[in-house]
Amino acid sequence: MIQQALRTRSIVNQLIKKNLEATSLELRPLKETDYSDEYLSWLENEEINRYLETRWEKQTEEKIRTFINSMESSEDSILYGIFLDQKHVGNIKIGPVNWNHMHADVSYFIGSRDAWGKGLATEAVARVTKFAFEELNLNKCNAGVYSGNPGSSRVLEKVGYTLEGCMRDELRGPDGWEDHLLYGYLREEFA
Repeated sequence: MIQQALRTRSIVNQLIKKNLEATSLELRPLKETDYSDEYLSWLENEEINRYLETRWEKQTEEKIRTFINSMESSEDSILYGIFLDQKHVGNIKIGPVNWNHMHADVSYFIGSRDAWGKGLATEAVARVTKFAFEELNLNKCNAGVYSGNPGSSRVLEKVGYTLEGCMRDELRGPDGWEDHLLYGYLREEFA
């Protein structure tokens, strides 16, 4: 089992640069050159960032570039840009991967308001989850959602994630304390 985990680690290092194709979008590992003023504007916009953890500190070009660089060199996380018709419209991250227990977190957002309501988050989560199970050989994917963000819960449920728990009043949302909804998807449930 330990040997399998070590082999999986080396596979991930080879897959970090791999683009993932989906029906209407492409997911590709973000590079520092993907930084744009529009990307910064997403993280500064209160309507877009209301459920992002980045909202707690002022975002700058330097912070974003540093984050992207850290993700490029990470051995346990992959930050994908969500691209629609070659245009960067959001991000999805898988990781950190816990190699001992073979599970990872999935987090995402659609930053471009023009891309809202088109099912892109659902498609991106489905594609990254498939990658996690079929290519990274993970046993489980997890995701957390603010209770005030029912759209994100719907995305996860459409893909096949199950609500596994609720941490009451654990998160400070835009309008006060909110529950932290914990979702999971097991490899054995993946069709």
